[in-house]
Amino acid sequence: MYWSWYFFYQGMCQLLGYSLFGELGNVIVATTAQYLFYVCMNMNLLFAFNRFSAVVYRHSHDRLFSNFNGLIYVALIYIGSAIMNIPGFMFLSKYYPELGTFNYFHMPSVAFLKISICLEMIAVYGVHIAIFILYGWAYITYRKMKLLTVHHKKERRLLIQAIISGSPCFVLMTCHHLIHFPLLEVLAGELCVGIDPIIYIRFNHDIRKDFLDIIGIKKLMKRFNSASVYTTEVETKPANSKH
Repeated sequence: MYWSWYFFYQGMCQLLGYSLFGELGNVIVATTAQYLFYVCMNMNLLFAFNRFSAVVYRHSHDRLFSNFNGLIYVALIYIGSAIMNIPGFMFLSKYYPELGTFNYFHMPSVAFLKISICLEMIAVYGVHIAIFILYGWAYITYRKMKLLTVHHKKERRLLIQAIISGSPCFVLMTCHHLIHFPLLEVLAGELCVGIDPIIYIRFNHDIRKDFLDIIGIKKLMKRFNSASVYTTEVETKPANSKH
């Protein structure tokens, strides 16, 4: 939810040409967003390991991801993300509408800036490569199974969903540091938070069914089908009548 609001905030800054909540508000919003970006990225890594464990280490999966262990994993992610974002906490972050991207509020030295960018890129690419390897390994394991049960097919769909969901963040950081393409960076960021509902609707029958019901298409289809059946019955009845 925060990421969704943050990109809405970016769009407002672009339209207005200045920060929506002043300098202090800009720093608070951008710095928090930068930290939560690492949290989101590392959570995706945890999900990848969870799915990998469910497939490859399914006999010990319940023990590896017990409720207690799950709390420890989540705590480590928040602590580890804070460590990864130490430069952001030191120099703070700010969204610059004129640049179409975010950067440090208090600019560090050039040497420190180069080092922090290298470390950030290593962390981002390292995490995403690990995510893709875990999902790919799990998916190949499923492909090798000659007979897939309903549970296995469901797990495989979850793997495909997760791979698609994790890709935009990879593009975001590439366009922020390497290619310097602000528009594509923003679009990738929007996909980070906006692609999940589309994927869920595409791969999950129950969610797709509920969505069609909420927007009224399901009722419309029922009326259309019932009207078609009624028309057919009216037309065929005289042909079958004895009179």
